[in-house]
This record gives sequence, C-alpha cells and structure tokens, in this order.
Amino acid sequence: MQLDDLNIGLIKALKRDGRASVSELSAHLGVTRATIKARLDRLRESGEIAGFSVVTRGDVAAHAVR
Repeated sequence: MQLDDLNIGLIKALKRDGRASVSELSAHLGVTRATIKARLDRLRESGEIAGFSVVTRGDVAAHAVR
C-alpha cells in the first residue's frame, strides 16, 4: 500500500492518541470523515495497521493477569 502524506499523518495521529475519533482525526488532518474512514479501512485491510492495543501501568497489568 502507498503511504502518502495523509496516511502517514493518520498513523502518526493514531500513535499519539489511539482513541481519537474519526471526527477528531478529520479535523486534525483537514479532510472529511468519509476520507478518514476509508483510509482507516484500507490501512487495516492492507495490514499497515495491524491492530490497536492498551498500554497500562505496571501495577494495573499485574492485577489483571492474576
């Protein structure tokens, strides 16, 4: 998949805030929500975005693993 400036910007924005909404991403990147949704779908389908994860503090993770 071609990673153009918009795709790179989208990935960078998601790395900063993986919980950002499509509306927030579209406002930040200056494109429509439909464009962001389509780009996200293509990035997921191509494997460029493999998934989303949760990062916790060590003490939280220790309790969750028990």
